Amino acid sequence: MIFDGAELPSLLSIEKTSEVLNVATTTIELWIERGKLDAVRVNGHVRVVTSSIEDRMGQPTFARRNDETQT
Repeated sequence: MIFDGAELPSLLSIEKTSEVLNVATTTIELWIERGKLDAVRVNGHVRVVTSSIEDRMGQPTFARRNDETQT
């Protein structure tokens, strides 16, 4: 995924994710809690999976099509 002309790593901090999606960090945390963004813990820190950010931005991903409904 490209953001600001640079390729993003496959995992991002909550802060960087909020910058990319232009929402508050509390919104990112809520989306993670509700399963709208995929996240993992790495060395005690939460990292958001870049492919789930692409889904929020409406870009296609290899995991699923954007028109598929998530529960």
